[in-house]
Amino acid sequence: MTSTATTTWQEANRPLLLALRLERIAIFATVFLVVVVAGLNLAATSAVLAATRRGDAAVLTVLGASPSVLSRVFLLVGLLLGAVGTLTGLLLGVVLAVVLDATHAIPLPAELFALAHVPFKPGARDLLAVGAFSLAWSFLSSFAPARMAARVDVTEALRAG
Repeated sequence: MTSTATTTWQEANRPLLLALRLERIAIFATVFLVVVVAGLNLAATSAVLAATRRGDAAVLTVLGASPSVLSRVFLLVGLLLGAVGTLTGLLLGVVLAVVLDATHAIPLPAELFALAHVPFKPGARDLLAVGAFSLAWSFLSSFAPARMAARVDVTEALRAG
């Protein structure tokens, strides 16, 4: 009686699958760091906006706007900037992935792997995770500058010009 050993395609391509899994983790970590840096940039931009618009915030306060209204306005501006950046980044990322996949940008040696090239297929779950994290980070990054804008000293802001 002869015994026959069979292997699945996952067993046959274990090194490639491990490399792809590690690549996915590395890409996610890179995207995570890019989003964190972008959020810090948004926080700095929002802080500068709040500082330069102190006079406008003071006028709105004189006209009857409460600190919570001012805070919501600056939070909304930060969230809007974050949403535009998030959508732009997701769109550019998907377009780049489609182009890299269509052009077979990273070929694989045929004698080692069953695939001819590294596939670039962004998943909906990945895009949703990155988008959700980016929007949440945008909101959190805008929170401190919005509170700063809401605590405007009306007399000092109007005196300064």
